[in-house]
Amino acid sequence: MIFNRLVISAFFAIGIACLNAQVTTSPAFPTADGTITINFDATQGNGGLAGCNCDVYMHTGLITSSSTSGTDWKYVQGDWGKVVPRLKMTQTGLDKYIFTMNIREFYGVPVTEEVIKLAFVFRNADGSKAGRAADGSDIFVDVYQSSEELILLAEQPERTLSILKAGHSIEIRGQVNRKAAITINNGSELIYQSTADTNRFGISYFPEGEPGLYPVSVMAAEAATGLSDTFSFSYFLLPQENAAELPDGMVPGINRLDNGALILYLEAPQKEHVLVLGDFNNWQPDLAHVMNRTTTGDGFWLNLGILESGRWYRYQYLIDGTFQTADPFSE
Repeated sequence: MIFNRLVISAFFAIGIACLNAQVTTSPAFPTADGTITINFDATQGNGGLAGCNCDVYMHTGLITSSSTSGTDWKYVQGDWGKVVPRLKMTQTGLDKYIFTMNIREFYGVPVTEEVIKLAFVFRNADGSKAGRAADGSDIFVDVYQSSEELILLAEQPERTLSILKAGHSIEIRGQVNRKAAITINNGSELIYQSTADTNRFGISYFPEGEPGLYPVSVMAAEAATGLSDTFSFSYFLLPQENAAELPDGMVPGINRLDNGALILYLEAPQKEHVLVLGDFNNWQPDLAHVMNRTTTGDGFWLNLGILESGRWYRYQYLIDGTFQTADPFSE
């Protein structure tokens, strides 16, 4: 029978967030007092403006030292649904748009106030279509305080968690605002070290070892000043695909067996792999929660075992390493 006691969370789990791919800037390390060009790729993020071939306007603001949170916009420019000519972007190609400005002048920010991030939602003229982050949230771009900082910018991978099959590679790429030594570690294992100081770096890394979750850290270090900066991500190396026959009587969603164990069943034809993330594994992928593919190849299932009675659990499916969703048959 269907068991509806489990509750699905409505948010993306920590660690699966996308790095910003839909908006890039020139220069890559913008400061509040310099000129910046915003490059918007409408095919990225939620793709809300992809293929519209229309006029695109910025709805934009700032996160500053006066903001009360990381989403508290200040100096908002634009009135949703109304055409403001000064906010119109220039189309440079199919689904590609740019806008150039000086941040302090454009938003009217006093020099006494620190600019931390640019905030964006892109829209068509009447606001019926909008380009947002992949999870539907606002788009944020870091603003750097001083060129004296050593700043390491991650370019790839585009997610803080990558799901890999054995024998597949992961691209690790980035740039530094000035030349520095680069080291990349897989846990305690050194996997890359630059032979000379550099502004840009990139490797194709082929993980080896047992299936499981691995942390990777990338560091840029400047010997002359002792300054350094890092970014980190994780990858999960999948086990060999396990096809197993779906037990009789299972329906999509949550099923409870006579012994109290729970079976999750997701119909997902043409998908390669599915992991379950939830309160029971701290929202991190693990081998115990890689779903079995059905022998018919059109779905995935997993026996969660017997969970603690009387407790509410939240979970989501991570499909092919890129799409995270609630169970469509959950409350």
